[in-house]
Amino acid sequence: MSDLPIYNRDFYAWALEQAQLIRAGRLTEIDLNNVAEEIESYAKTERRELGKLVSDLLGLMLKWLAFPGFQCPHAQIPIERQRHKVACRLKDSPSLMTVLQNDMSLLYDSAQTTTLAETGLPNATFPTICPWSFEQIMDEGFWPSPAQPRRIADALATPGVEDIEFDPPCSSEPARPNGGRLYEARDVIPLPGHRLAVRFFDGTTGTVDMSARVRSPDAGVFAVLADPQRFAEVFVDYGVVTWPGELDLAPDAMHTELKNHGEWLLE
Repeated sequence: MSDLPIYNRDFYAWALEQAQLIRAGRLTEIDLNNVAEEIESYAKTERRELGKLVSDLLGLMLKWLAFPGFQCPHAQIPIERQRHKVACRLKDSPSLMTVLQNDMSLLYDSAQTTTLAETGLPNATFPTICPWSFEQIMDEGFWPSPAQPRRIADALATPGVEDIEFDPPCSSEPARPNGGRLYEARDVIPLPGHRLAVRFFDGTTGTVDMSARVRSPDAGVFAVLADPQRFAEVFVDYGVVTWPGELDLAPDAMHTELKNHGEWLLE
């Protein structure tokens, strides 16, 4: 075992040794073949990881197209965050821009396969060929929808649930992965005063008033939602009204209150 080269015995020690040799200018002692191989391997890893980020962004865009209820302010947040991740990675490796542009077809195929598996939608749901360029999906003003989505600021300015215009119910809406139980939320829009406008898949709508809960001494994990910007990050995750950080509300209790009273007060 000890007769093996250090590269095969202890990669960490080998890497430090090579770095020291390079810095010392002892170029003839460098393990050139393995150094070149490791550099190429790192470049390939960088390409794969950036490609995965772009594929995930394409997947979010496909979900935006597939579910009308997904085209809400909360759905912009993960898309915008994913764009930011891609942009930051490209800032470190700008030459990968050309590679991504050439790989869009493969990345779209991967995104389509993953999204179909996650949603249970039929294969014919999405275009077979990527309908967008790399420049389009990275454009902050681009949304794959005929109508521009409402911004968070617009939703916060909405006076009440009676003025919310949810997407109209659609009898041909794609099947949910778990069958679309009636107590699953379909849409949520943040309102002023720590309130939410919510619609369920069975058409039940109403408001959830969390103003007392988030300001209560016993608010617990919900105390962070007293910040209006954090509160406005609400979204629907597989039928559950959710916030980043794994904060969520019980959909069955919410459905019961909204169906019976049109409002759910959380104290």
